[in-house]
Amino acid sequence: MGKWNYIAVYGSVFMLLMLIFRNGSDYFSDKLSSDLFTINSILKQLVSTAIGGFIYGLITWFMNERKYEDLIKRQANESNS
Repeated sequence: MGKWNYIAVYGSVFMLLMLIFRNGSDYFSDKLSSDLFTINSILKQLVSTAIGGFIYGLITWFMNERKYEDLIKRQANESNS
């Protein structure tokens, strides 16, 4: 899949889930503001969740990369024994 595709896909999923959670929690706690659908509000939400999604995708990529390298090393050690 590649690093940037992985970050785009999983970051977007994280971004979508965060948007749903943030707006859903506001809706059910009656904190839904009247300016929710203004351009400024939408842009703030999109930018903040996009940054969060990018960071999430980047962190999980490097965590998975480290796990993969450890598995490869472990397999190489087992095959040499």
